[in-house]
Amino acid sequence: FGWQALFYSFGSLGLFWAAVWLAFGKDRSCTFDACEVPGSVSRSEDLPIPWQQIITTPQVWGIIAAHFAHDWGGYALLTWTPKYLNQVLGYDLQGSSQITILPGVFAVGVAALGST
Repeated sequence: FGWQALFYSFGSLGLFWAAVWLAFGKDRSCTFDACEVPGSVSRSEDLPIPWQQIITTPQVWGIIAAHFAHDWGGYALLTWTPKYLNQVLGYDLQGSSQITILPGVFAVGVAALGST
């Protein structure tokens, strides 16, 4: 099939999902300007966003640090695992492609277990 089949199948799935959400996912009883949420600030009382207060909180910096560490570790595994398996352990990458996918599979499994 090749990469084209995967590209078109995921593209078709995305378009189908968008059509489902377009048909069933929006509230038709109000528009963006006319919809009022109980307890919310009305549009005439819009307040400026306190960006300095938000950026200087330890919680935001914890999220930034965790996101950076997660991305760095993920990309390190993604890019270095095949090289490590080939050069250090002597695996043939064509014949051992199933092994190179194991860290990703385990990461998805651990994330699924951690979210329950």
